[in-house]
Amino acid sequence: MLDQRGRFREIYCAVLDSHGRDLSDCRPCDDALTRVGHEPAGNGKPVDLGPSRHGLVAAIVPGIGYDCFENWLNPAGTVALHLRRFGYDAMLLPVDALSSSTHNARQIRDEVMAMPEQSGAPRLVLIGYSKGSPDILEALVEYPEIRSRVAAMVSAAGAVGGSPLAMRSIQQQQRAATHR
Repeated sequence: MLDQRGRFREIYCAVLDSHGRDLSDCRPCDDALTRVGHEPAGNGKPVDLGPSRHGLVAAIVPGIGYDCFENWLNPAGTVALHLRRFGYDAMLLPVDALSSSTHNARQIRDEVMAMPEQSGAPRLVLIGYSKGSPDILEALVEYPEIRSRVAAMVSAAGAVGGSPLAMRSIQQQQRAATHR
C-alpha cells in the first residue's frame, strides 16, 4: 500500500482545471481536497489530459447509510455523463448501506463476477468511499477470483486504519473517564 495523496492532488487539480470548469459544482482544488496529516509531495510528472487510452470504468462502492439518503443527493448520473466525454465510465456498485463488510464484500464479488469478462488488461477501478473501502478490501482478500478483473482499488475518505474524528472522540472519552 502506497500513500499517493500528493500525486492524486496533482492529477485531480490538473483535471479539474482542464475539464471541470463547465460543471455546476466546480470549485477550486484547494477547497475540494483537504490535507490530513503529513501529505507526501507529488512527483511533478506531467498529467495526461487526453482521452482515456484504456477505457477505465470507475465502480464506486458508497459508504455507510448511502441508500438511506441517496435520493436527497440526486446524483442523476452527472459524473458518468461527464466522464464518458473523455473515454471513461462510472457506475455505482450497490451494497447494503447498513450491513457488515463481510456481507457487502460478497455483494461486490457477485457484481464484479456478473460483469462480462473483458479481453486484455482489466479496466475496472474499484473506488471505495468511506466504509466502501473496507468493503472492497474484504472482497479482494476473501474472493481472489475477482482480482484479475480489477485494475486498481482507490480509497476515498476510506474508513481504513481509523479516522481522526474517531480517535479524537475515543481520547476525549478516555480523559473524561479518568477525571471522574
